[in-house]
Amino acid sequence: MRFAAVISLYAFLAIWTTSFGQITSQPGNQVTCSGGNTSFTFTHTFTTPAFQWQIWDGNTFVIISNSSIYSGVTTDILSVSGATSNARFRCEIVDNSNTYHTDGADLTILNSPNIGGQASSSSVCEGSNTSFSISASGANLIYKWQVNISGTWSDITSAGSGPTYSNYSLPTLNLGGVHASNNGYQYRCIVSGTCSPEDTSNAVQLSVLTVPSIVSNPGNQVVCPGQQAVFSVSSQGSNLTYKWQVSATSGSWSDISNGGSSPVYSNATSNNLTVSAINTQHTGYKYRCVVSGSCTPFAQSAEATLTVNVPPYLTAMPQNAVLCEDGNTQFAVQASGTGIMYQWQIKSGSSWTNISSAGTSPQFAGWTTSNLTLSNVPLSYNGDSLRCVVSGTCNPNAVSSSAALIVNQKPVIQSQPGNQLGCEGGTVTFSLSAVGTALSYQWQVNTGSGWTNISGGNASNYAGWNTASLQLSGLLSWNNGYYYRCQVSGACQPSVLTDSALLEVHAMPYLNSNLADQSVCEGEAATWSISSSGNNLNYTWQIDTGNGWVALASSSFSADFQGINTFQLSLSSATKNYDGDDFRVWVGNQGCGLKSSNSARLTVHAKPIFSTGPDRYICAGQSTQLNVTLPNNALNRFSWSPSIGLSNPFIQAPIATPSAIATYILIAWDTNGCYQSDTFQLDVKTNPTANAGPDQELCAGTNFSLSGSGGLAYEWMNSAGNQIGSGNLIFLEAKNSETYTLKISDQYSCTDSDFVQVKVNPLPTTNAGPDRSVCKGDGIQFNASGASTYQWLVSGLSDSLVYNPKLLATNPESIILNGWSNKGCLKSDTLSLTVFSLPLLQTSLDTQICEGAEASLSVSGASTYIWYPAIDLINPTSTTPRYKGTRDQRIYVEGKDTNGCLFTDSVQIIVNPLPIVDAGLNERICSGSSIQLNASGAANYVWTPGNMLDDSNSVSPIATPVTTVDFVVQGTDTKGCMAYDTVYVELIPNPIPTIQGETEVCKGQLWTAYKADYAGGNLLWEVQGGRIQSGIGTGQVHIAWDMTLVNGEVRLTETSMDQCQGSGVLMVNSNGKNAAKTVEVIAKANDIRTGILISRNTELDSYFWGKETKDGSRVETLDSGDYWTAYSYIDTFNYRYWMLAGNQGECLTKNYFGGYPLVSVRKFGQHTVDLYPNPNRGQFQIALNFEPIELILRNGVGARVSCRFAELGPGVWNAQAEQLSSGIYYLEVRNGEGVRRVERVVLME
Repeated sequence: MRFAAVISLYAFLAIWTTSFGQITSQPGNQVTCSGGNTSFTFTHTFTTPAFQWQIWDGNTFVIISNSSIYSGVTTDILSVSGATSNARFRCEIVDNSNTYHTDGADLTILNSPNIGGQASSSSVCEGSNTSFSISASGANLIYKWQVNISGTWSDITSAGSGPTYSNYSLPTLNLGGVHASNNGYQYRCIVSGTCSPEDTSNAVQLSVLTVPSIVSNPGNQVVCPGQQAVFSVSSQGSNLTYKWQVSATSGSWSDISNGGSSPVYSNATSNNLTVSAINTQHTGYKYRCVVSGSCTPFAQSAEATLTVNVPPYLTAMPQNAVLCEDGNTQFAVQASGTGIMYQWQIKSGSSWTNISSAGTSPQFAGWTTSNLTLSNVPLSYNGDSLRCVVSGTCNPNAVSSSAALIVNQKPVIQSQPGNQLGCEGGTVTFSLSAVGTALSYQWQVNTGSGWTNISGGNASNYAGWNTASLQLSGLLSWNNGYYYRCQVSGACQPSVLTDSALLEVHAMPYLNSNLADQSVCEGEAATWSISSSGNNLNYTWQIDTGNGWVALASSSFSADFQGINTFQLSLSSATKNYDGDDFRVWVGNQGCGLKSSNSARLTVHAKPIFSTGPDRYICAGQSTQLNVTLPNNALNRFSWSPSIGLSNPFIQAPIATPSAIATYILIAWDTNGCYQSDTFQLDVKTNPTANAGPDQELCAGTNFSLSGSGGLAYEWMNSAGNQIGSGNLIFLEAKNSETYTLKISDQYSCTDSDFVQVKVNPLPTTNAGPDRSVCKGDGIQFNASGASTYQWLVSGLSDSLVYNPKLLATNPESIILNGWSNKGCLKSDTLSLTVFSLPLLQTSLDTQICEGAEASLSVSGASTYIWYPAIDLINPTSTTPRYKGTRDQRIYVEGKDTNGCLFTDSVQIIVNPLPIVDAGLNERICSGSSIQLNASGAANYVWTPGNMLDDSNSVSPIATPVTTVDFVVQGTDTKGCMAYDTVYVELIPNPIPTIQGETEVCKGQLWTAYKADYAGGNLLWEVQGGRIQSGIGTGQVHIAWDMTLVNGEVRLTETSMDQCQGSGVLMVNSNGKNAAKTVEVIAKANDIRTGILISRNTELDSYFWGKETKDGSRVETLDSGDYWTAYSYIDTFNYRYWMLAGNQGECLTKNYFGGYPLVSVRKFGQHTVDLYPNPNRGQFQIALNFEPIELILRNGVGARVSCRFAELGPGVWNAQAEQLSSGIYYLEVRNGEGVRRVERVVLME
């Protein structure tokens, strides 16, 4: 068995004496196209290697075998054929029973181009922009767009023009400024990449639509009432439609629909508009045509004019009034109409109240006239509103706009400024409180010579002299006794003055001297004095012991001092406790601040404290130096006694050599002049005899002993003079040859010396080498030096008796090496072997992310990391990298700890595509309508804003928007991936038609209603209590009210161009007015040439005779009364004659007649009316030869209009009607006898 053990030992040694092989270059990462071939290889210096390639399966590396894909799996070159997926490989090498691994190498597979999303054809208008987009996958894609113009495809390589191209090497091709000539162009994209083959998209077509344009405009039309007018337009463009519009005299445009009554329209959606049933009210109507098509903008023709006439009217509104409380003001209104009456109203809260009495505060006047006067208006009426309700004979009640009553408040002082006390150089503030409108402040000062305003020029130490608070800074002694007050002004008079306030200024104390530092010895007195001036001075002395200033009066030191509240402070007996303390005094004066003196320091010198030491002795024949333990301050003068045996009795440390016992006394002074004394005794003793023992010879490092005798205390020293031990027996380690000295002393420390020789042989310089640190499983070789023979004390070595054995590192150990010199001397050395465990990596779990998102990875267990493949990784060397790729990927991490040991792990990432969410097309709906939205492309949906939806989590919620809004839908698929889309819903406001017309009518009356601000759209008029005579479908209708009318209603429903509808209602009533009775004109001829026209209804009370041109442009009143005598033939060719008759001055009816061959004679008798000037511009005078009871101005249709009459003197009146438009008016004059006269009045512009 012993022989077998020897053979095994030699075999082990043979293995470990062979050189270790190593990997000299690692296999590199490879990239290839799907289905391509590649290989992995590395270089090495192994002698008898065995190779085995491995693949990473997601958890560890597993062995692979030769197959149709892999070959050379047991060689140092691995070949991969037809690769279709990413992988990671490494090679395991076994050489001389040792196992090695290469680094992992990645195989990355690239895909060939594949177009997943095709472009769509585009239909656009000329001049606009469009784009074609595809989506493709593959490696390093290159996009090449082509165009087919006339059957041949050509590459797009530049921007060009008509259209212009951009992004022709990107997935989206942009086309700008598309021209009509581009219609029918085809486009496609060829996608190539690192891998073949290339892929070509489907061909798509560009369709270009043309914009509408006008070729010829409609011409102006001049027609008579009842005739037709045709307006024509010629245009060109794609898919044209026509919309004719009309603008009445208001200037606004509205769309025309076929139908109506006055006028009647036909062919309103063609290029030829026919207008019929035209009357004089249509003069000035303008027409134009809007031509639309598939493209914008629409084309609009020039306007063509049709001439019509309309009567105007004017209303003046009251204006806001601003006044001071208790003041007066006036509100005025002007209105047109017949028999105007006024009623002013006031609103103090939420409702209007008629003003029916004068009142007192305020006092009203003229509340039933056009001018309302308010007197003595109190502040409580601020913010009230006033308006005027105007009624008339024809009962068109009109309510004016409201006018605000703004009442400003007078200034009032609420709190007065108070007296102020200040110190010289200080600051005081005088303040007041006041109320009022638009307040301003002016402070005044009285220095003894009367009051003066404080302003910027004299206010160097003032601030806020024009505010409610006046501030005075830097007070001076002569300011004492000044008085201050403030004048407060506002929007209303009078201004007010505050009470006067007194300023008192107290002077500051003044110091005339400074404190001086004090320096004394312990026990001496110290005194400080201060000289100051001022009234009623008080003193406060303070001390600073190093912790801040404190008052002596409140400190624990107060008992040691005198005069702590006077100008002089004394310390009768200074102690060292006060050394370095500072003192100061505060001098005060009646609360106006304090003046502090400078600080003065107290220095207290201590008496010198020293010692000559304890009594002592010396050995016979010795000298000793007398000395003094240093005092608390320097000594500069000495005196020793007795002086016998001393080298110098007047220095600090004389040499003493007594022959017998002696007692010495020392007196010493310090630099501050303080002194002290001390005494000690010096004795003389006999010396002992020393013996160090025999000489010795030893090895270095050997322990030996030295033994001495002859004394009570022993001290051993080496040849360098260093002490190495004490006692009569000491133990040493032999290091170098030495001569040792023994010094002994007796109980009196008297000494003697002896010597001993020790020879030391050196030890070998055994060295096991430096400490080693390796990873577990590494091989290591040692190398010893410094000795002749060796012994390694550790198991597992190839040979423990050689200087360079080998070891396979498995566990940490402390290895001991023994080394002997050629003289048999032994020395050991120790080597520490540290074996590091491989790092245990903890990686994040396999994860799934959505396309476009990032996956957060994590790893721990090592110090540094490398993640790979690094493409699509952010911070691939951190513990928390992020993956931003768009494809599935296994990510590997190699961790290295602080010891350099490596380990590898991996994480699988799956990238889920985003859903393609579609919110549908944009919509336009009418206000108040709902619409159903529809989403697609995901599993779950969330719509925002949700407050306008019936269910924000539905795939098809019902939306009821209150404004135009973008609805955003968030779609989430079954894997939690989200995408968004937006649908724009435009909310179109419904029209709110406003009907204008009188609300009180006569039964049977022909009445007109207008739509306010008519700008187009379809109109539907509906009437209860009457019937529409004309204007159906237009912005103005004429309604004949029933004879039985009590209350009626006019309803207007407007449909806009967007088909949105809204309605308005106007209520009317007859207010008890009966329709005018039917009248008939008869003729009574005196002879063949003369006749009298008489009304058959003599019970009516109002008659007017007149004539007008047939187009209504000229109207003339001929006479009044129930008969008219005609003179000459009636001109029925150019005129229509009429009689206007009514009951009780309320409702009138107009009856036309003519063709009577009569002659008229107009007679007024003694009642005459003269006007001048006539024509005029709204102001004229009236001369009468009778006393009138009523003057009335009427328009051409007999309606009463606004005119102000003022009597200038007997029979002379002034008339003012400047607000009326130019035209023909009629002045009606009545007296108390029933006489009525009418004169024509012509108003010019």
